Amino acid sequence: MTLEQVRLSAIVDIGAEATVGGRLGPYRLLERVGTGAYAAVYRGRHDVMGVERAIKVPRPPASAWPEHRERFLREARVAARLRHPNVVGVHDCATAPDGTPYIVMELVAGRSLAERLEAGLPAPTEMLWVAGQVARALDHAHAAGVVHRDVKPANVLLADDGTVRLGDFGIAHLGPEPEPGEAWAGAGTPAYMAPEQRLGRRDVLGPHTDVYGLAAVVYEMLTGRPPGGEPGVVAAPCAVNPYLPPAVDPVLTGGLAGDPGRRPASAGALVADLAAAVGVTEAWQSELAEDAEPAHGHRAGADRPTAASPLGREAPAAEAPAAGHGGRARLAALAGRWRR
Repeated sequence: MTLEQVRLSAIVDIGAEATVGGRLGPYRLLERVGTGAYAAVYRGRHDVMGVERAIKVPRPPASAWPEHRERFLREARVAARLRHPNVVGVHDCATAPDGTPYIVMELVAGRSLAERLEAGLPAPTEMLWVAGQVARALDHAHAAGVVHRDVKPANVLLADDGTVRLGDFGIAHLGPEPEPGEAWAGAGTPAYMAPEQRLGRRDVLGPHTDVYGLAAVVYEMLTGRPPGGEPGVVAAPCAVNPYLPPAVDPVLTGGLAGDPGRRPASAGALVADLAAAVGVTEAWQSELAEDAEPAHGHRAGADRPTAASPLGREAPAAEAPAAGHGGRARLAALAGRWRR
């Protein structure tokens, strides 16, 4: 490690733990639940209402850098455009007396897809369930003129109530709106970035950029690793996981195409193509959408598909459909159809 790296790591960690037990507005910070390059997320409780929220705070010294402060506040503005059951909700944005900005967000009880994948590959039912809900979140964002630009497992939250939420719009692209700093041109996570994003081509960023990111996430759910390699040159999924149906290959290689024009027209179209590749009828989308809607004041999904044996080791045994004809039940019936 170089001297400059040591200095940077020391500066970044200053005060990161000191805020636990402290206050931001009406919230007392109870524990740190996540940390990124520029911000930390805490579980906080409102003094009067007693509700718990996720409080996002820029990490020192990011809060002192105008560019990163703007990036942080920009996330709140982006989130204000989006109201969808598959997008992490933002309740408020404020500035503490010392000038520290913070965002008050929905506290999602559960874990990230990245944490889920550490336990092994999901069953095909779970993979389609997750991908379908992320696709709905992305299509909603795209309709509002927002390109997420950082679709990856760490930003996909699997809630304990069965729903899937897409979070962290910190580097989202807002069409013609100016971005703070040239460094944003190529912002993102390399393993999941589309070629136009890697090249900093702001002029061609669009929904197809997130389609690539979602395809990369699905690729990892099916094979255990992100696509890797040169942009647009990806190993066929079936070459990595021999239990996948051959029809999956053209779907994912299309979603990961170097030419944006060769990718599916939307995130929903990508997942619909994937569902068709494994033999699910088009009706699955509407059925899953119905399952994801709140029922009697509560979010549905407690009986969501659970993990089965990793596809790369042993094809999962068939499951009997649950009572009723919901999307989850129909997907569960397909679990035994993935052996080549």
